[in-house]
Amino acid sequence: MDALQKIEQVIEDSAIATRDEARTIKNDLKGEIVRTERLVESIERRVKGIQDSTRKMIDKENDRNDVLRERITNRMDSLDDSITSKMKALEKEMNERIKKALVNPLANMRK
Repeated sequence: MDALQKIEQVIEDSAIATRDEARTIKNDLKGEIVRTERLVESIERRVKGIQDSTRKMIDKENDRNDVLRERITNRMDSLDDSITSKMKALEKEMNERIKKALVNPLANMRK
C-alpha cells in the first residue's frame, strides 16, 4: 500500500467513525426528545388535574358563599321588617300618648 492509499484509508475510516458517532448522537437526541415529550405530557396532565381541582374548589366555595349570602340577605330582610314593624308600633303608641296628653283638661292648667 502506498502513502496515498493509506491516507485514503485513514480518511475513509475517519468518515465511517464520524458517521457512526453522528448516528449515535442522533439516536441519543431522539431518545432525549421522546423522554422530554413524555415528561411534558405528564406535567400537562398534572396541571390539568390541578386546574380541574381548583375550579371545583372555587365552584364549591362560590356555592357556599351564595348560600351564606342568601341567609344573610334573608336575615337582614327579616330584621328590617321587624325594625319597621316596631318603629310603626312605637310611632302609633307615641301618637296615642300625645293625643291623650292634648285632650287631658289638666294639661292646659298653669300655676
